[in-house]
Amino acid sequence: MGAAWDGRRRDLLESVPDGRLLDIGCGDGRLLNAARRCDRLAIGIDPSRAMAKRAHGRGVTVIRASAEAVPLLDASVQVVTATYPGPWIYSEQVLQEIQRVLTTGGQLHVLLGGAYRRGPFARFRGWLARLAYGSGHANPPELPQMLHLHGELVVRNDRWGTAYLWVATRTD
Repeated sequence: MGAAWDGRRRDLLESVPDGRLLDIGCGDGRLLNAARRCDRLAIGIDPSRAMAKRAHGRGVTVIRASAEAVPLLDASVQVVTATYPGPWIYSEQVLQEIQRVLTTGGQLHVLLGGAYRRGPFARFRGWLARLAYGSGHANPPELPQMLHLHGELVVRNDRWGTAYLWVATRTD
């Protein structure tokens, strides 16, 4: 999905507030690389040795870890991002860890996916997205509300079609 996925990652980065950023499930580090080019302090976690190695090759900081056990201090980041995550993002344990590492007022920005209706190869991108994520990626389940993590689904039109994001704030 190439240019559209990377473009949506860059758009996400432009919409998040300043501050220390944690990208969970960072994969090969593309969002972290974009953050570094914007002089943002960012770190990623990913459980995959291969993805961490690719990310390190981009010159970004990645820790091999799971989103269920984030190796950061309580209230240590202002922003948590996740782009195109699997169903693990809805896990109560993952959400508790996100809530734990966020500062009060900190934000979670999850790019859930979207519809591809514009641009070159839009139909092919849509087919690949359905193949990779199933047909439900554009219609997420009811988004969980944690004790101190409250969010909403944001639908954003972009140059490829429609992006679906979950944006939440730690409110305690």
